[in-house]
Amino acid sequence: MNCKPKSRTFSRPRPKPRKSHVTKSGRIILGRKEYRELCALALERAGGYCETPGCRVRVFGRPENFHHIRHRSLGGSDSLDNIRVLCLEHHNREHGR
Repeated sequence: MNCKPKSRTFSRPRPKPRKSHVTKSGRIILGRKEYRELCALALERAGGYCETPGCRVRVFGRPENFHHIRHRSLGGSDSLDNIRVLCLEHHNREHGR
């Protein structure tokens, strides 16, 4: 009889990839890859700086640097005209923190 213990590996389940789709109300929701591409375009549009007038803080492609003008939970979509590039300070101000 073989009494060798079974090795167990524990891993977190991978999240399912978010797929791009258009909702019934016409909102555009992008998948992860497309959203990263959209953020890259927004960052290029901003020239790598916060888009708040008068702010010259350099920003990078981190998720906290992108702000939906009209939040998705309130009917906003993933589109270039609904994304602003903000430094962390201005992003926190937008959310009242």
